[in-house]
Amino acid sequence: MSKKELENIIYKNSKYNESDFVKIARLGNGSYGHVFKVRHKETNKIYALKEINKLKLNKENKMHQIYVENEMLKLCSHENIVKYYGFYENQHSFSIVEEYCPYGDLSTFLNGNKQNLTLVEIQYIIGQIIICLEYLSHLTII
Repeated sequence: MSKKELENIIYKNSKYNESDFVKIARLGNGSYGHVFKVRHKETNKIYALKEINKLKLNKENKMHQIYVENEMLKLCSHENIVKYYGFYENQHSFSIVEEYCPYGDLSTFLNGNKQNLTLVEIQYIIGQIIICLEYLSHLTII
């Protein structure tokens, strides 16, 4: 499938737009953008919104990676993977609407607790990572 065909599929399946959400707080920053805690205006449901800068992606010729990530997230339904709800885009950014995790992601948890984890807790976390990797392998994502 060509890059243009993939873009057309994604654009046609967008169910949100920027005006659907109110930004509550910035949760984090990444190489290509920011993650926000947002509230859906109609339902009052809280989500995480990954906002990715199109200009930076275009400069690095990586725009296609966002389309691929979007399609992969749609395929995933697993307790160890953040739930995907949809996306939208505007002139400056591509935004992915995901499950809000009030306690943060695994990396944040580990950075804040690495000195306090017991061996049993570490074994549990590693086991959950392996289960998730098996799931992604089954879907042929990895």
